[in-house]
Amino acid sequence: MEDWKEKLKKLAEEQGIEVEESSEPSTSDSKKEFGRKPDKETRKLKSSRDSQLKQPATAPYNFVPLNKEVVQAEGAAEAEKKKSCAGFAIYDTEHCKTGYIDCEIEALTPLYIRDSLTSDEYKAGGFSSAFFSPADKIRLPGSSLRGMVRNLMEIVSFGKFIHTNNVKLYYRAFTDVAKNLEEAYRKNMVEEMRSDGAYAMKVKAGYLTYSQGEYKIYPAVELEVEEKNSKNISLLQYFKVEEEDLQKKVSELYPEKVSKDDDDGKTGKRKKVQNRKFKYGFQPILFQHSKVGSDWPHSVPLWYSKVTNIQKFDKEHEKAIPADWHEGTLVYTGFAPRKHMQWVIAKRSDNFIPVSIEDYQHDVNRHEQYDLLEKLKKYQYVPCFYATDANGQILSFGHTGMFRVNYRHSIPDCISTDLKQPEKIDLAENIFGIVNEKKEQNIAGRVFFEDAIPFDENKTQMLDESVPEILASPKPTTFQHYLEQDSDDPASLHTYDSDDALIRGYKIYWHRDRGDNWKANQVIVDKKILDAVEEQKGVKVPEKHEDNRPPFGKRKIINFLKIPKDIRSAICEAIKQDEKRQYTVIRPVPTKAKFKSRIRFENLTEMELGALLFVLLLRPGCCHKLGMGKPLGLGSVKIAPKLYLSNRKNRYQTLLAEWRDDDLQPEDSLTKFINKFCDHVLQRIDKSEMPENCADLWQTYRLQKLEKMLTWQNPFPPNWEKRTAYMMDPREFKKRKVLPKPEDV
Repeated sequence: MEDWKEKLKKLAEEQGIEVEESSEPSTSDSKKEFGRKPDKETRKLKSSRDSQLKQPATAPYNFVPLNKEVVQAEGAAEAEKKKSCAGFAIYDTEHCKTGYIDCEIEALTPLYIRDSLTSDEYKAGGFSSAFFSPADKIRLPGSSLRGMVRNLMEIVSFGKFIHTNNVKLYYRAFTDVAKNLEEAYRKNMVEEMRSDGAYAMKVKAGYLTYSQGEYKIYPAVELEVEEKNSKNISLLQYFKVEEEDLQKKVSELYPEKVSKDDDDGKTGKRKKVQNRKFKYGFQPILFQHSKVGSDWPHSVPLWYSKVTNIQKFDKEHEKAIPADWHEGTLVYTGFAPRKHMQWVIAKRSDNFIPVSIEDYQHDVNRHEQYDLLEKLKKYQYVPCFYATDANGQILSFGHTGMFRVNYRHSIPDCISTDLKQPEKIDLAENIFGIVNEKKEQNIAGRVFFEDAIPFDENKTQMLDESVPEILASPKPTTFQHYLEQDSDDPASLHTYDSDDALIRGYKIYWHRDRGDNWKANQVIVDKKILDAVEEQKGVKVPEKHEDNRPPFGKRKIINFLKIPKDIRSAICEAIKQDEKRQYTVIRPVPTKAKFKSRIRFENLTEMELGALLFVLLLRPGCCHKLGMGKPLGLGSVKIAPKLYLSNRKNRYQTLLAEWRDDDLQPEDSLTKFINKFCDHVLQRIDKSEMPENCADLWQTYRLQKLEKMLTWQNPFPPNWEKRTAYMMDPREFKKRKVLPKPEDV
């Protein structure tokens, strides 16, 4: 007997489905209580696994592992016992410090933070390419600096890990090198082999609707269908129909799948290509069907009934359905090269099942044309397929019989319980503040970040408009990167269904000195918009067809970097007008741009002040990342802080004390504050987190990785560009290559 791998490959070909790069599994109907706490031996195994991967992945990011336990803020443990806040109810002038930190910020690579929009610009759907410039003055927003500093403080102070989206991720996969992935999908979607050796679909069909304040699915009626070669009766909700029959019998309902009017760009001959007008849709129809069986001409025996006759559902059919015909819905689910059949679903029943849409809404990888909730804005009922648990509760649903299903576990489920306890107050929360539904846990922040201003307002100018390489949103569905892995064997990779799955940690982007290589050279622009801009500006944009192929659909491919500036400006304008744009337009400030900023603080203990200084100073040779375009190499900055402490008694006893900046002198040494912070953390973290007799916080295992990632290397090592680049070939992701640890990049 062929193994499951080969059978699933053939089944995928019959269905015309290709495995998705970011897909993963969901194997059980029951939901375990997660929020687990892996034992230390398991943690030790993960942190000490063999680092020599056979085929390591490459990416412009990596991860600082999560800590094992939370180091609480000063006084937090006592406050927890008293059920009160760990913050300070009084102004402690004897033990706490108030003052400010002046920071000099220098851009080591181009730096970009997008400008805000006016209300009219926002409503029009536009965007600004300019750098953040309130009142036309270039500034680094204090909110960006604050976010960067807080994130680093959570890492270095061994704080909680709570800022994640509480959603379940989705996947669809037939064949995958991760065998547990395909096995999970098979268990969700396909029944075990029948006695006759055939496979039957496990999912059910129905109609999604929204009424009386809730979403519901009305199951399709079950038609009695006689089985081939027996007198048995099967109950079926849905059927298969050949595309060829649809084109012959109801061509007005079914768009042509293949267009023969496209020149191949080389020989001048016409070739069959996908008709881009062929998209997901559905139509009411009447149909007749065959007996159900498995003797269909497939490479894998499939158990189903085929539509033998089909006609449009007209108004006269609302009064009476012709004898031997059934009312239903034709569902055509989009283009796939080998697919030759579509679905027909029987009419809806009178009973409904309530369904939650929370997880479905958060599937960011679903194409908008397949979004059933969007379809509900136009139609009262939308045909769908769904899977249920043993109790009949709906687990997941989708637009086609092989739809995307969700994992059993959400992202927060893959985080140790120790790092999510709300009653524990960590250092970052105690300094930056907490706004909580429980009023007794609210803590006022004691640090305040001002916008950074250029050293020289006249010399600090934005670069010309440029189009950066396309950046998609992060893909945590790529579990071989985002989850801890014990090995790079695809058969044993952890997924979001694994009971011992653990988030890999804090995502940090590598420093990359790329010159102008962050700019896109090939830009695809909407043809109609670009034509209008050409006419308006009186310029002609030269085209460059990659591989000598014609423009794709309504778009042109432009050799962007080699064309004159005025034409580039026209293309940038076309991109900004395109509501469906993939590209963006930016105007960064250049390398060596310098800013000055001030961070004010109140009532910080010496240890807390040390934590703030530790994050700003970093290790010698390390730099920060700030703003947009970090994967492309933008946003590397160097920060030099100077500490100024206020004498609070003198400030309020003397009329004009500290009114001028030069009334205070910078502190000669920051070491005593930083040492108090380091001692606070080192005395409280798990001993397995650091080498024996460790006296330097940077020598803890986690911060060694952070130092590696934040080090600005001058020069960068050979092949650094390649070693920290995205894998552009989708086939590389299908191999499920595991991301190496930072020290092995």
